[in-house]
Amino acid sequence: MRFLIALMMIFIGFVLQAQIGPAPQKNAPKDVKLEEQKVLTPKQKAYNVADAMHNSYKLNDAQHKDLRASLLDYEVRMDKLMKEKGLTLKELAKKKRDLNMERQAHLKRIFTPEQYRRYQHSAPGG
Repeated sequence: MRFLIALMMIFIGFVLQAQIGPAPQKNAPKDVKLEEQKVLTPKQKAYNVADAMHNSYKLNDAQHKDLRASLLDYEVRMDKLMKEKGLTLKELAKKKRDLNMERQAHLKRIFTPEQYRRYQHSAPGG
């Protein structure tokens, strides 16, 4: 019986350890440590999303350019909003929702109806 309990405890320990994930390595190369700490700028975020959408939805060059500009505006405004002090959670949520609604309206104007339909079906919660 003791053996069975000890075996179960060891198994539980392995399961819990696996859920924590890899531990940060103190002796990792400097470039790996810097990569983990890298925070993307609003421009990088917007361009990454726009480039991914360009490939996913087969946008033409004009659409891609408009999408980059629209997403850049959204990311810059969202970044300013997140740095704003003194907002309650309710006010922050409302402002984020308003920004997102604007972004959706811009996307609807940029995409063709078929592209927008595909976007809606692929977006989380869509």
